[in-house]
Amino acid sequence: MKSARRIMLFGFAAADANAAEATVAANGEYEVVGTCSAVDETTRLVSEKHPDVLLIDLHDFTEIEDIGKLVRKVHRVDPSLYVAVMIARGMTYNMKSLFGEGANDFLYKPFNENSLAEIDKGLVRASAPTGSGSALPGRNGKAVSFISPKGGVGKTFLAVNTAVGLAHLSDKKVLLVDCSFPFSDIPMLLDISYQNKNLFDLLSFWDKSSQGSLPDYVCDVERLGISVLLAPQGLREASDIMQNHRDALGDVLTQAKRSYDYVIIDTSPRYYDFLLPILQVSDLVMGVVTSEAQTMLLLKDFREQLMREGVSFDFRAVMNKRQSKAMAVIGAEVAGMLPQGVFASIDDDYAWVAVANNKGIPAIADEAKSKVKPQLVAFVKAVEQLLING
Repeated sequence: MKSARRIMLFGFAAADANAAEATVAANGEYEVVGTCSAVDETTRLVSEKHPDVLLIDLHDFTEIEDIGKLVRKVHRVDPSLYVAVMIARGMTYNMKSLFGEGANDFLYKPFNENSLAEIDKGLVRASAPTGSGSALPGRNGKAVSFISPKGGVGKTFLAVNTAVGLAHLSDKKVLLVDCSFPFSDIPMLLDISYQNKNLFDLLSFWDKSSQGSLPDYVCDVERLGISVLLAPQGLREASDIMQNHRDALGDVLTQAKRSYDYVIIDTSPRYYDFLLPILQVSDLVMGVVTSEAQTMLLLKDFREQLMREGVSFDFRAVMNKRQSKAMAVIGAEVAGMLPQGVFASIDDDYAWVAVANNKGIPAIADEAKSKVKPQLVAFVKAVEQLLING
């Protein structure tokens, strides 16, 4: 029988320690071998009990120096000890100094089963032979971006269903990148907790030489067969990316194409200047409209505006929520607004799509019957054919 991995807790309040021990016991793959609150006590217990993991609860900024001292001391006792730090969202910057002291990873509070899954990933990474963590799978992936200057057209709906569809229909390794910030719908549509690390966390610590870092920040949605790199949470994190990490985003997406067969990028209608690195990496751009003439005009103007600013790109127009009556009225005007034509259209079936989304199951993966599902399947197949043919 495989022995359980041993965890030691540092700095946890009594109630939090009890909750953590209950989570560990329910998991069955780990056991808590001690709790402590003083640096000297911890180094002694590490020497005596030989834990695999030291999990530290960081409460506030004033503890950074003491925690750094703790990390240095326990690593002198056991250089192989895996040190993870529990932090509240907003304390990410402080991890830079702790990483410098030798901490291996950070996790967002509260501690739960997801935290253990993150520790699993970290232990696998830490036990890999020297140099293997930076090796890339060597894929030559393709990136598809979904754009629209207007919200509410179903851009995220199409991006999510395309990612899931490519994973299911083609059995490919797919990453969905959520660049639709500061307000994103992907966590809601896929029922993903924002406790997971996100794009902000990745870019905050990005280093081109650390080619193995991307998988550590994605959320693997096993029930759907895809991985997701979530958007930053809130305006502060989004603003920080805009001000400090725009160039790094292109590097991240380039690495993603080497690590995944398909990279699906959901963009924001707000941050036009943030689109440049996304468009430069994209092999295919999908412009999403509806049967409303305004959405087509906005997309046409949007492209022309970006081209005037030196951002040149072509897109395939996708009409979502297509309504026959509306098209009968504006049909003659479509050619003028979208001279390249409409690549594909998805009819309106709001009630069924809403039910699928509320269950956290994208429409393309839902078992129920709807006229939308066959159209989504046909759309995904057409997208993949474009990517294959170049």
